[in-house]
Amino acid sequence: MDLGIKDKIAIVTGGASGMGKATALVLADEGCDVAIVDLDPKKAQCVAKEIQSKGRSSIALEVDVASSDGVKKACARILDTYARVDFLCNIAGHGNFGAVEDIEDETWNRMLAVHLTGAFNFIREIVPVMKKRRQGKIVNMTSMYGMCGETLWSCYSGAKAGLIGFTKALAKELAPFNINVNAIAPGKVATELALNDPSAPYEEAVKRIPLRRFARPEEIGYLFAFLCSDKTAGSITGQDRRPNGEQANVGI
Repeated sequence: MDLGIKDKIAIVTGGASGMGKATALVLADEGCDVAIVDLDPKKAQCVAKEIQSKGRSSIALEVDVASSDGVKKACARILDTYARVDFLCNIAGHGNFGAVEDIEDETWNRMLAVHLTGAFNFIREIVPVMKKRRQGKIVNMTSMYGMCGETLWSCYSGAKAGLIGFTKALAKELAPFNINVNAIAPGKVATELALNDPSAPYEEAVKRIPLRRFARPEEIGYLFAFLCSDKTAGSITGQDRRPNGEQANVGI
């Protein structure tokens, strides 16, 4: 199916690896030009070159999404290059697990800064551009842990829960400007992080999934593309899509 997003401009944070990389490549395959934002400049540049090999434009930017100044500079560079942004995919993130009494201030603050403040920083910069054109799609990467929580993942779960609430509030605020805001809340996805998660070994984790497998990163990428398309998701906003191999209400 042609999603009708050819020649659109997308920003993908955390786009150098995992689900971010998969999303960037899917969007490129669907005809988008993509700005790759990541802490790892070498990996980001490799993804940008792969997108360019597909015949699409791509730039790679080394950015800490938690830095408002860094995000401002990155968005200025992106807008100078492309003049507009149609899709903002906030995927940058990291994991951390441990007993709540062992969580240090730095760990807690960094978790919120990357997952919640990072999305806020990009949204604050890009929304005025979308409002002016009265169109745009924002898709935030959350997690099933943000809905139902998970033992020893309280720090991560709390950050993702905050992002879910932020998504739903923004969807109402930006709807009058024809800007859709949604979230994707995956369960287990076959990324390096999940496959090597010491708190939930693959052999045990997969037994709790009715489909008996982790989602593939490209499946998440196509869901991002789906939510960026007016053809498939023009009337979807304020939603959290749950690619988790289970019933939609598990853990709620």
